[in-house]
Amino acid sequence: MLKKIISLLIILTLIVSIMVFYLYTESLKRRYKIYITRIYSSDNELQAIIRAESFNYTDLLDIPPFYPSENITYSKYVWANYINNYTVAFYKEKIDYLKRTSISEAKLNYTALSEFTNTILNVTVLSVTNYSVLIQIGNRTIELNYLINDPLYGEILAVNVTGEFSIYMPPNLSSGIQWQFTNVYCVWMKLSYWEYHEPLAAYGSEVSQFIILDENMNLLLVLIYNKIWAIASNSS
Repeated sequence: MLKKIISLLIILTLIVSIMVFYLYTESLKRRYKIYITRIYSSDNELQAIIRAESFNYTDLLDIPPFYPSENITYSKYVWANYINNYTVAFYKEKIDYLKRTSISEAKLNYTALSEFTNTILNVTVLSVTNYSVLIQIGNRTIELNYLINDPLYGEILAVNVTGEFSIYMPPNLSSGIQWQFTNVYCVWMKLSYWEYHEPLAAYGSEVSQFIILDENMNLLLVLIYNKIWAIASNSS
């Protein structure tokens, strides 16, 4: 009888342990979420996404990948300055770190959409104000704002017309400037990372990016826009 009781207790202990582990892993899934989406219609469009993600924009544009630009760690608040493999991987690893060390919540959402166009694609500066610049890309309109008025961290447009990039911040653009491209791949990218520690303690980093590549996957244009660097702290 005693052996049976001991066996039952062992079985019950195993069942409880499995249930606790299951509930714990399900809790982690609810608190920490990663969504990676790549949308394309052909292998070449996929290659365009892979190519856009592979560029070292720090070397190309002389801007850091994050703010702050030095001494970044997974335990600190870090905001993305552009999108590539490195910045996406950082936030994935940050979530892995939080799973092991914190009771916070975090969500990473990265989406890339690639499309090829064999018609003329016009990129036109529609208007310039003291607050923002409107740029038309085909039938879409993008806004560059002045909220971060710093050449290292502001929203920028970079165009490769002579083998070297001309880099424009919103104050340097003028209405009516236009660039034309044909037979190119357009890659639309958006990175969003939000982290929650308490009802009044959270931070978020969002950035969108538009890339134009020629048929040989050479980089022709980079547009970095829609930056959101948010923080909320509990002061009580």
